[in-house]
Amino acid sequence: MPEFIAPLLPEYSIQIPQSVISLVGWLVWLVALVGIAVRNRDRQFELDRASLAWLALLSVLLLIFTPFLGVPIQTEGSVGAPHLMFLAALPWMAAGGLLGMVPSVLLAGLSGVLLAYLDTHSIFTPLFFMTIAVVFMLAIRQKHQGFLFRILRVPPVAALAAGAVLFPLTFLGLFLGSEGDLAASMVSSLTQFLPVYLSLIGMALLGGAGCLVVKLVTGERWVGSAEAAEKGSTKQNLGLRYVLIALPLAIVLLAATVVGQWKSAREFAHRSVVEEMTTAAQSLGEGMTEMLTEGENAVQQAAAGLNAAQLNTEDAQLALEAQWAGLSGFDQVALAGSDGTLLAVYPLLEDDEAFPTNDEQNAITQILAGNVVSPEQAGNNLVFFAPKTNAEGKILCVLWGRIDLAASESFQQITTSVDSLLAAGGEVLVVNGTGQIIYSSVPNEEAAAYAGSTFLTATYFETVDAAGAHHSEYFQPLGNNGWAVIASIPNKLIQLQAVQEVTPLVLAGFALIVLEAGIAVLMFGQLSKDAEQLADEAAKIILGDLSLSDPNYHYSSGLKPLAKRFTQMTSSVKSRLQSQSDLLNVSERITGQLKLKDSLQVILVAALEHGISSARIVLLNEAQPSSQVSPDQKFGMGKDARMLAPLDEDILTVTRVRGQWVMRGAQVSRNFHITKEMTSPALLVSLPLRWKNKLLGTLWLASDRQAELGEEELSYFIDLSQKAATAIVNHKAFDDSLTQRKQLEAVLDALDDAVLVTDPNGIITFANPAAGLLHELAEEAALGVSLARALGEGAFSAVSDVPFGESLTREVRTLDGKAYLLLVEPLKVDERTLGMIAIFKDVTAFKAQDATKTEFVTTVSHELRSPLTLMEGYAKILRLAGNLNDQQETYLNNIITGLDEMRSLVQNLLDLGRLDSNDALEIKTIPVEDIVRRVVETMDSQAKNKNIELDVSLPDEPMMVEADAAFLVQALKNLVDNAIKYSSNKGRINLKAQKQGEAVVLTVEDFGPGIAPLDQRKIFKRFYHAESKVGVEERSGSGLGLAIVKSIAERHGGKVWFESKLGRGSSFYLQIPLKQSKKSD
Repeated sequence: MPEFIAPLLPEYSIQIPQSVISLVGWLVWLVALVGIAVRNRDRQFELDRASLAWLALLSVLLLIFTPFLGVPIQTEGSVGAPHLMFLAALPWMAAGGLLGMVPSVLLAGLSGVLLAYLDTHSIFTPLFFMTIAVVFMLAIRQKHQGFLFRILRVPPVAALAAGAVLFPLTFLGLFLGSEGDLAASMVSSLTQFLPVYLSLIGMALLGGAGCLVVKLVTGERWVGSAEAAEKGSTKQNLGLRYVLIALPLAIVLLAATVVGQWKSAREFAHRSVVEEMTTAAQSLGEGMTEMLTEGENAVQQAAAGLNAAQLNTEDAQLALEAQWAGLSGFDQVALAGSDGTLLAVYPLLEDDEAFPTNDEQNAITQILAGNVVSPEQAGNNLVFFAPKTNAEGKILCVLWGRIDLAASESFQQITTSVDSLLAAGGEVLVVNGTGQIIYSSVPNEEAAAYAGSTFLTATYFETVDAAGAHHSEYFQPLGNNGWAVIASIPNKLIQLQAVQEVTPLVLAGFALIVLEAGIAVLMFGQLSKDAEQLADEAAKIILGDLSLSDPNYHYSSGLKPLAKRFTQMTSSVKSRLQSQSDLLNVSERITGQLKLKDSLQVILVAALEHGISSARIVLLNEAQPSSQVSPDQKFGMGKDARMLAPLDEDILTVTRVRGQWVMRGAQVSRNFHITKEMTSPALLVSLPLRWKNKLLGTLWLASDRQAELGEEELSYFIDLSQKAATAIVNHKAFDDSLTQRKQLEAVLDALDDAVLVTDPNGIITFANPAAGLLHELAEEAALGVSLARALGEGAFSAVSDVPFGESLTREVRTLDGKAYLLLVEPLKVDERTLGMIAIFKDVTAFKAQDATKTEFVTTVSHELRSPLTLMEGYAKILRLAGNLNDQQETYLNNIITGLDEMRSLVQNLLDLGRLDSNDALEIKTIPVEDIVRRVVETMDSQAKNKNIELDVSLPDEPMMVEADAAFLVQALKNLVDNAIKYSSNKGRINLKAQKQGEAVVLTVEDFGPGIAPLDQRKIFKRFYHAESKVGVEERSGSGLGLAIVKSIAERHGGKVWFESKLGRGSSFYLQIPLKQSKKSD
């Protein structure tokens, strides 16, 4: 089974802290969480069947998700990594949204106990989970307004908020749950904090994401839904808002400061320890090197000073004692013979003392064998060896001396250099070349083998012991003899030193955060209450109640200016609402007036209702603005209006120059001529009546009592003047529109053509007198009748069949034999279709004239064919009759060319006559390929004369079209002929046939000079030559070719169009339906 499915190890237990403070802190924390949960419980929650089902389901999921599916969170320096269980938080967080606060906290506690038993082994794990549940529930259930609070109701964001609150509480829980003194607890907490917090917030965020899915699935069941929040409280808690913003920022700032200070302190402590280890190891190494050198030199000198004659059993003791003076630093010396037997010892041995030791005997044996032996340790003694050799290099004996390190003053003096390191908790080892520990600051480690790392040079490194504790070590070699000094110190001591630096900052930071939160609650409590009072007053204003509910309410000093302004605003709004109501009443009364005088009287009455004694309106003469104002352009009301009427023109003149103005008291007398019959007004106000910067007149007001005019009152009169200007413009526009309508009706009435106008529903809104003379119109045709009913089913019924918004041009004949041209167009105003307009034009006389003209042209054309043929025959005979000079040949060619053009013109006229006569077409089903082939064969010689290449493109599958073959060939031939005519020598023409829907499109594309935009609109008119074509020398032709093409296309129910650009050529398109309707026949 993969490890992430069942990652928890079988060390099932929960560790209870021994500290009373830890237990009390745990109990207070638990009581606080339970109290918050009970206080914020859902009082409407009922344990019904649905709730029991959800509770049972979530409980089962809790037992499944808590121990399964997770990964360890391992960080540097952490021991016993906690696990991030992916779905452990989902059941109890979902319970908060579905069941309420209490079930969520209960399930969170059970999940925490289970995880503590299986993984963390800490009694604070349930409290961590319960804290997340409480904060998560408070976040999703709060009903405050504002973007921040709306976002906070989203489950992942609420989980993130719970993680922010848990940040300091995680450290607190780890601190209370650790053993040891303050510094050790701080180190343990800091070491475990990151992995534990990451696992907790990871589970919270994953649970929040899962709750978002649960919320979307369950809908209204979710108690923290946004819809429920919108129906709840609309109050805003300023204190909570401040805490939600400031507290996370303070925590983040404190955390960043602590982390930075922690790293700095730890680096400083680390550097200090490394320096201290280095100094201690180097000092001890130098002392040991000197001690070893002196000891080896002393033993070697003593061995060299021995008398070889005395190296026997009887004299060896005397010889050894003779050298004792030079071995004063040794505690005991001995001499062994060449066979390894002990010869002498000084000072003498105790009776039961074993001498030499096995290690010493082995070293003597190696020396006698010719090997070099370094100093060795024997118990607490450091032993030095030196051989005595003769002149031939033979070893005569071995001298060795012991130094008791415990009693050696020189060694004790050397080890004082590491006292500071030992006092700090460090350790020091001295190791000989064989890896044997010669000296250890830890008792009972001498004579043991050193199992650590060795180096050839001084090296700093870190190790991990069997218990998992990290150590910093420094290895100092002593020369080349393999001896070394190793200094080490636990990293825990480094962290303890750093903790001592950080602890005051942490405590001070927590104190400041708590103090800040308390001050915020006290500060914003009254402020929130005052804000809620203002919000209630604003809500009343929104509902239309402008009275203050509590005028004697005392606001805090910070909101007094706002409350004062709010009261002023209420009074101002009340006044403005009254003014707007009055203005609305004025607008409604003006709307019902059809005469300008009545509308202006409404304005004058409204002015008098606001404390003005007299009000007058003077209008400019639009035809002659500089002339005097006629009496019918003056309007006044009020007790002094008639008396002050002589001032109208003077006031209007001043207003034209100064615009809006106000005069009081003596100012009025100085600027206007006040006669004895007049009473000088105390206040005079003139408001220009303008429309789009055009002066229409003035509204001037007079008051005989009030000398001042408030800002709101002046604003009301300005709005009133704008109403007056609008009324003047509207009445003028209405009069102009009425005049234009009458003029238009008069024009339409004078027409001989019948005209009908309908609305969008097809109801007749206008009919001129000529329409009543149409015999085809139904007898009941009148205004208000539908067009379809008025036209009936006669010849004019096609008009009523036209879809709304589309056009129609059609010629019809009535039963009495008259011909009418029907023109139907949409009636559009500002891109809006307001109806349809139908014109019935009697073209009977025009048709008769056209028939006579056509008959004449046809007769003339037939009569011209015989003379033309005869003339062409004689011209060709002349060419064959005899030799002609060049000039005669030229004249004859011109005659023949002219005859050809004349014959072509006659043929074109005959074709047009046939097309215009509405004779039935000879419709046959013919292949399109045959049409194209016949045209190419006919025009090929003409194209070759100009070296023009005809490029034909036909579809892969054969196409059959119902058409008059002769006319269709003629149409395509005319297009190709035009293309050849306007193409330059060695040019190219593309002829293409393709199927488009239920029609065939024949395309003729040339690369000639193109058609100018001015000519494009007339190109299909008869006898028209495009004079603006560029690069074409010949302008020959009748001007009927394209007109014939258009007539042929329309007779077949098709169309012809073109695309052309100057200098790039033209493309003509001939579209013919594949099948002809019966009407075409």
